[in-house]
Amino acid sequence: MSELTLETFASRLHPGEASATAVWGRAIGGKLAVLVVALFTIVAGLALLHRPIGAALGWGAGLGLVAAWYLTRLQLERRAVEIRVAGPYAAVRTALDVAARRAAPLTPVIDLRRGEPITTLTLGDDVWELDDDDWPELGPLLAALSTARRTAHSA
Repeated sequence: MSELTLETFASRLHPGEASATAVWGRAIGGKLAVLVVALFTIVAGLALLHRPIGAALGWGAGLGLVAAWYLTRLQLERRAVEIRVAGPYAAVRTALDVAARRAAPLTPVIDLRRGEPITTLTLGDDVWELDDDDWPELGPLLAALSTARRTAHSA
């Protein structure tokens, strides 16, 4: 059996060697800024109306933090930042995978659907949406995935 050549493609969102803490911090920062501005606006409005602000501040901060954490986790778990292609197989790693130094298993490429500006990649049971603007080497990536798909279906 011949050795498979592994090609690795990184998106512009790839965290590089950043720690998991740094990846989380960068991802949640903007959401927390929006939370603070919205919360301060609501509290200022209540204060101008001479209404109590304690409950709004407590509940708003608590719910806002939970929402920011949840949205950040979804973003970090579902956005592909690295794709490895080897023969008829490919593996997708998320920012959390990269930051935690976790490997992703190589899985057969089931389907590749090209759309503008989103390409849909199906690996096993997982479906990934790839935003064309996130991939600086989009042409070679799509070529490698198309070859992997053809190889997987011909085997």
